[in-house]
Amino acid sequence: MASPAFIYAFDNLGPYKFADLCGQLLGARYKGYFSGAAGADGGVDGVIDSAIAPFIGEWNPESPSLLLNQPIQPHQTIIFQFKHEVTARIGQADTRSKLLGCFTCKKGKTCELHSKLVVQKHPALYVLVTNVEITSQFREKFIETCRTENPDIEHFLVIGLDDLEKWINSNPEIGHLFLPTIFGPPRFQLKIRMHFAWRTEKGYIDVPNTYPNRVLMLGVSVLNVGTVSSYIERIEFQAAAGGGSPSFSASNIDEPINPKPNTEILPGRKLKFYYGFEGIGDNLCILQQASGKIYPVEFQVFDEIENMYVEPFPEEIASRMIEYMNASKHNSWRKKQQT
Repeated sequence: MASPAFIYAFDNLGPYKFADLCGQLLGARYKGYFSGAAGADGGVDGVIDSAIAPFIGEWNPESPSLLLNQPIQPHQTIIFQFKHEVTARIGQADTRSKLLGCFTCKKGKTCELHSKLVVQKHPALYVLVTNVEITSQFREKFIETCRTENPDIEHFLVIGLDDLEKWINSNPEIGHLFLPTIFGPPRFQLKIRMHFAWRTEKGYIDVPNTYPNRVLMLGVSVLNVGTVSSYIERIEFQAAAGGGSPSFSASNIDEPINPKPNTEILPGRKLKFYYGFEGIGDNLCILQQASGKIYPVEFQVFDEIENMYVEPFPEEIASRMIEYMNASKHNSWRKKQQT
């Protein structure tokens, strides 16, 4: 459950700031996401009071992705709807009941799922984003209700207050802008990046070169942009599968040169970690044997106080990894890379 401070702070945001905050969080996590407003006459969140203009979001990923535990295929249209409620007025349980009522058509009133904008977009996934605490019972009832009301939409998802709290804790710079009573200037903050690298007889390099016998690697750079030292606990790689989101630890394919766990990163300094490309690919192949077809989607860096920093696999790396996984014989893939 979210802390009382978060419940109070989100209650006080109001619809405009809440939608803006959600858009910032989604934009930071998902490439290709954009926010857009719709008017009261036929918009997703149609309301009589024009002072509360609704906000929606749209995402059309270019590569296989993962939203919570929902695998997303390339070029599917995902519609987000931001619903802000003041839960302190009637309590969480009654607010959930009120919220659910917005997704059932009544005489003389069209529900959210049949608004013109949703129907015109033909989304593969409709996502409700709300500051209400979501229970498993509500989640099941919401999905059941939505499937009955609009069976043309294949998938439905709810992002509630607990999910938003995790995301905003991972993006304290955004938290500082919207919830300054909870977040001061970020003290612990890391910027992470994945890139191709190579291992040669002369060491590890981050740019192509003409050294013979070079081995394709993946590099993960971790830059401390906070104001205090950080310590890296672990790095993990995550994939999307039809049945969930399997992951594995980078320690499975650790290189001798890599910094040891809990190595200090001073403010303004960077650490680099290297992992064998084929080692990651082989681990993904093992996951694929257990989970069915999967796609590499993101890598996660955890510090010693369990802050999680997430970035998607760069498209070029993900595409090359999928090529490796789909090769009928990995030896043929290796031979191709050497030509």
